[in-house]
Amino acid sequence: MRLTFQPRLLGSTATAAGPRRTCSIRPFCRQRLHHHSQQRLTVSRPARPPSLRWQRAYSSSRPCLGPAQPAAAPSPPPPPPQPSKRRRAIVLGSLAVLVGGTVYWATAGSASGSFDDNGQRRLAAGGRGGLNTETFVPFAVVARDRVSPTAFVLTLRLLAEDGVARTATAAAVATAWQHGLWSVEVKQPQLQIARDYTPLPRVVGEHGEHGEHGEHGQHSADGTEIRLFVRVVPSGEVSKYLSRRAVGSTVDVRGPRLSFDVAARMGGDTDDGDSDRQVVVLAGGTGISTALQAAKAVLGRGAAVSILWANRQADDSIGVTATIDAKEANPIVRDIKALQTRYGADRLRVLSFVDAQQTWITEPAVRQAIAGPNGKSSGRSWYWPWGRQETTSSATTQPDTTDPSCVYHSARTLERLDADVFRGSATTRTCSCGAGSAGKNLVLVSGPDGFIAAWAGAKTWAGGQERQGPLGGILGHMAARDPETFARWQVLKL
Repeated sequence: MRLTFQPRLLGSTATAAGPRRTCSIRPFCRQRLHHHSQQRLTVSRPARPPSLRWQRAYSSSRPCLGPAQPAAAPSPPPPPPQPSKRRRAIVLGSLAVLVGGTVYWATAGSASGSFDDNGQRRLAAGGRGGLNTETFVPFAVVARDRVSPTAFVLTLRLLAEDGVARTATAAAVATAWQHGLWSVEVKQPQLQIARDYTPLPRVVGEHGEHGEHGEHGQHSADGTEIRLFVRVVPSGEVSKYLSRRAVGSTVDVRGPRLSFDVAARMGGDTDDGDSDRQVVVLAGGTGISTALQAAKAVLGRGAAVSILWANRQADDSIGVTATIDAKEANPIVRDIKALQTRYGADRLRVLSFVDAQQTWITEPAVRQAIAGPNGKSSGRSWYWPWGRQETTSSATTQPDTTDPSCVYHSARTLERLDADVFRGSATTRTCSCGAGSAGKNLVLVSGPDGFIAAWAGAKTWAGGQERQGPLGGILGHMAARDPETFARWQVLKL
């Protein structure tokens, strides 16, 4: 196509040199100029040179003209990256850990039993599937006994049939009972959380034990069973999980976790029949489990035990302070009755307090318990007025020979502890008090955190562990009013 432009006269302006004409050019095709125009302007596109061709410039998205370039040869692929020394070290280390773990698990089942410095059974000691302090192992639910609408007792038995695992588990449980107070952890697998539970002592009375799903008086002869007292609370995920576990299901357990050695703290390493030793337990709800553990540990050594048991409802403790048919009593009351039958009701006294009946553990009740069965304590009587009924017991004439650094009897040392070392371990420490020291009487406070804080002060945290902390609460005020008496008593928060 040939482009032709036609000039068009638009007008003129007067200047000094004369009129100046302006025009515009309008393109049109194959038409003659207007008859009064004497000029024709023709613009044609030059022919494309043969040496040029259309090429795409890669710096722009528009086509442009440029000289032809020879096609570039494809570049060779880059060499694969060489692994760094750090990466090789990580890979080799991971392989070493994998191989070592495989060898460990292959040989763990034949490892012999042993304890660490704190008396806790090591993983290798339990074998594969045995109770240990590092991994959770399955226990089967073999019995479920109702205590009240919100509480029950679960009887668990080791699921593994391996002889080494069962032997190691039985040894761990037996050692825990020998130590005194202990607990196990139970896991809620969906939320991956765990809670400590204090096992109940195995006490079989003349009527045996009966569960909701049949009789279970003949417990496991190899010692691989544990019994847990569980109360279902709305905010307790583990307790709600356990409430759904039926007989035949499994529960994951880890332990045992050793707590305090009550016999060593009382100074009763042997069964000498010393009835002057006393243990007073303030138990709130399921804290009765700790009270029964303590009773089992010291009643055989001649001590007297007084338990003040507080509950919100009366269902948990029906018959504990009255005569009741053992078949009608719940498992906790049956255990208490069996201990009283074996050791005597004068050696094991249990008082029940129920919130719904407006009866509570009070300071006078604690004073009476500390005074002992005969209205006496190892020191001054708690009856008012002060000092009028002082006893003539030998304890009043013996000076306090407690070593300030003794691991068993020093109040300052106790504040920094969370448990006692197992006396059979390599780091066992003995009482460092004077030769005339006969140990301490014990006040144990066990139950919910609020219950413990009200009576003995809250526990403290240090180094990632829960410690006893200083004595506070109601018992702290009582000790401040009569330090002479409390110098012969020790308070443990459990």
